Amino acid sequence: MRWLLYVAVVAGVFVSSAIAATTVTLLVADGEPRDRYVVTVYLKNEVTDADRTTLRSELSRLYPRDRVQLDSPERTAERYRELRGDESGSSDESIKVESFRVEIGGPSPDCAALAPVKQMAGVGLVTVVQPPGEGSTHALLLACP
Repeated sequence: MRWLLYVAVVAGVFVSSAIAATTVTLLVADGEPRDRYVVTVYLKNEVTDADRTTLRSELSRLYPRDRVQLDSPERTAERYRELRGDESGSSDESIKVESFRVEIGGPSPDCAALAPVKQMAGVGLVTVVQPPGEGSTHALLLACP
C-alpha cells in the first residue's frame, strides 16, 4: 500500500508542475503571438484596378484579422532594401512595382491557401518572410506558395 502513496505523490508533482508551467507560459506570452510573418504579393506593371480589387478581397478573406496594405512602387523597393539590410539606398528597378503586404502573427501562414493567389491576374510574385526577431539579424524566406 505504501507504493500507492508514492504514485499519488509523484502524480501530484507532475500535475502541479504542468499547471505551473502553463501559468508561467500564459503570463510571459501575454496573449501576443511570438512569431511574425509578412506575406507580400508583388504586382505586375500591367495590373488593372479590377485585379487590385480582386486581390485585396482575396487577401482580406485569407487574413480577416490582419490589415491588407497596398504599397507604392517606391515603398515596395524601400521595404525590400530594409529586408535585405541594404542601407546604401541602391535601386533595383525590378522591385519597383506595387505590392500588397499583410503582416500576420501566430503560426506560419497556410502556404496551400496562398497558392491560388500566385495564379491570379496581375500577380508577379508571392513571398512569405519571417522578419528577424530577437537575437536574429536575418529574415527567413519561407518556401511557399
